[in-house]
Amino acid sequence: MHAYAALIGELLYMTINTVPQLRCSMSSLTRYMSKATPAHLAYAKVVIIMSLASQGDSSHGVVAGSLASCTR
Repeated sequence: MHAYAALIGELLYMTINTVPQLRCSMSSLTRYMSKATPAHLAYAKVVIIMSLASQGDSSHGVVAGSLASCTR
């Protein structure tokens, strides 16, 4: 799924350069690079939408999976 890989690339750029809070979500999303489904693509899009909506407001974060797996 080329669209998934492209979206993950955009999210990685955002994580490294502008939105470090995305690291938990990225950890979960990158596990499915070789076997992404339409549900994974939809979740990646939600992560982008939520991260753009919460820019400048640190009280809203985007987290995927268990919080125990990604410590701050």
